[in-house]
Amino acid sequence: MKMICCFVKVQQGREPLDVSYCSITVDGGLNDELLPQRLHNLARQREELQRIEIEIKAQLISRSEMVELQTTFDARIKEHAIATAKLQEQLREREQAVHELERKMEEKDRELDAIKLDNKAAWAKEDLLREQNKELAPFRRECDHSEVERAQHIKQMHDLQERIQEKERKLIELQDQLRETQAWIARVQEMDVLQSNTNHSLQAELRERTEQYNQLWLGCQRQFAEMERLHMHTIQQLQLELADARERSGTYSDESRISQTNSKDVSQFGQSNGNQLDANGGGGTSGGNSGVLPNGNSDNVSSFASTGNAPAQECNIL
Repeated sequence: MKMICCFVKVQQGREPLDVSYCSITVDGGLNDELLPQRLHNLARQREELQRIEIEIKAQLISRSEMVELQTTFDARIKEHAIATAKLQEQLREREQAVHELERKMEEKDRELDAIKLDNKAAWAKEDLLREQNKELAPFRRECDHSEVERAQHIKQMHDLQERIQEKERKLIELQDQLRETQAWIARVQEMDVLQSNTNHSLQAELRERTEQYNQLWLGCQRQFAEMERLHMHTIQQLQLELADARERSGTYSDESRISQTNSKDVSQFGQSNGNQLDANGGGGTSGGNSGVLPNGNSDNVSSFASTGNAPAQECNIL
């Protein structure tokens, strides 16, 4: 009498998703050709499970890359927002500087108007002096001091003219600065428009890729649920074939009855686990732990694994 224990484990990343344990008791008197065929079938199923596991791992890696890409896009958006805030602050400072320059220009204009009025008054005074000199020709000796005053007024006029020229040069410089400021504001506005367009394009691309990865993740969960159903169906078929073989051999020892009881536990465990996978798979991406076993099923598997008294052999299907 031989007992073969099979330990089936499917992993997702570093955490196991599902664990199945089965015990097959083979009578030495049965046909030896059936056992190699079943072992061959189990090996083929093991290879199929390994292939499906590799596909699941690849899809999980794709999902991690999507998360990294989303993090990168979020960081870029934050950087663009910070740069925009800085540019807006600089723009406000420039506007304040422009307003200050305009205020100074208005003050200079008022000073220039006052100087012009002074010049007009000086010219009027000079004309008046000429007329007085004509009228007071006999009294020129007495009016020598008026000539000195006239020279002083002329000097003041020259000084005023120099001051006017200086003010005009300053006005030209202020106008040049104003033109440069307006050109800088136009460049800043163009940069703001370009940055806004870039942000919109990045957000659209991020939404599109997020939708694609969500669809891939839903497909992965559906494939995994289908794989689990096929696996449990295969185990149940093997248990039924084992029970038929025992009935044909006519051996109903205590050990066979224990094995049948454990087979029923495994069948109940597979059905409850499959139902849980269906429920978790239907939830889409909201259920990330779809492969976790309930507490009742894990206790049944532990009690079933501890009942075998004959020499056993374990095989891990990874």
